[in-house]
Amino acid sequence: MKLLLDTHTFLWWAGEPERLPKKVLATCQNRANSLILSVVSAWEMQIKIQFGRLTLNTTLESFIERQKATKRFRNHTY
Repeated sequence: MKLLLDTHTFLWWAGEPERLPKKVLATCQNRANSLILSVVSAWEMQIKIQFGRLTLNTTLESFIERQKATKRFRNHTY
């Protein structure tokens, strides 16, 4: 199944998976599912960074690339 995660779900899955409901966590952990991150979520995260509502210990691009590698995300461009 293809799963398009919203921004909060992506951030929680990346750094605080215990905040996700158990069913959502199990669905994200299921390797049979494809996890997809929309460019709109990247845009939203950049806005949050600019307004000081999101802090990362690296650049947003590096953060997303690391999550793609470790959490099996793909980019979704539309």
